[in-house]
Amino acid sequence: MRCGPIGLIGVGRFGAFLARHLSPRAAIRAWDPAAPPSRIAACGAVPADLARAASCPVVVFAVPVSALEEALQAAAPHFRGGALAADVCAVKEIPLRWMRKHLPAGVDLLGTHPLFGPDSAARGLAGRKIVLCPERISRRRLASVTAFLQGLGLAVIPADPAEHDRQTACSLALPHLLGRALARAGFGPLSLDTLNWRRLVRIAASVRRDDPGLSLDLQRFNPHAAKMRRAFAAALRRVEGDLRGSPPGPGPRSRRGSAGRR
Repeated sequence: MRCGPIGLIGVGRFGAFLARHLSPRAAIRAWDPAAPPSRIAACGAVPADLARAASCPVVVFAVPVSALEEALQAAAPHFRGGALAADVCAVKEIPLRWMRKHLPAGVDLLGTHPLFGPDSAARGLAGRKIVLCPERISRRRLASVTAFLQGLGLAVIPADPAEHDRQTACSLALPHLLGRALARAGFGPLSLDTLNWRRLVRIAASVRRDDPGLSLDLQRFNPHAAKMRRAFAAALRRVEGDLRGSPPGPGPRSRRGSAGRR
């Protein structure tokens, strides 16, 4: 069953991924001045100018949070009353504040955060999670959106924007911080590796595949990320202090039974 047209603002890596999954169910009118029409068409969308994309009944902003406010301002004059605007940014408090500020009062607002990407959902959307932060939307319309997303196989999680950002400061911003640090230090696969080391290398590899701007945006636009970084840095200092003040380790006999098993 197909629904009405969806306007897509931004056809980067995630926007193209989104278009491929939505195009079987809706006509996608996509605008991105940085994407050639051939690339837009290749992901199942119809190349459109900004006015046509932003005048759809549903408009999804798939741009980095650092570019969102400018995109909202550019699209706002083309919105029609009763439309629904949604974003897919990995932070929620600031994007929703901008949506309230720049979009017309007659436009419904919904913050979303797909907890997956082109790599983690390469085999499909079934069972993947998406967070919904209702901002200015009727219960009936929210129920319709929820049913649509569940029809794609997604697990829908309602959340308060502030609680979302508090949790993702750890679950998302921290792994990106670790991944960038591991890559910057030049750490990579080793022949004498362990399971835990392979997990760390996978984190670094996953982060490297993302746009470097995403890691920066997660730190700059999540209001709770700075507190997370301070807590993590303080914990590292405490561990370093523990190591400097630690007593001599156990003798060779006790070490032999436990070394290198994790």
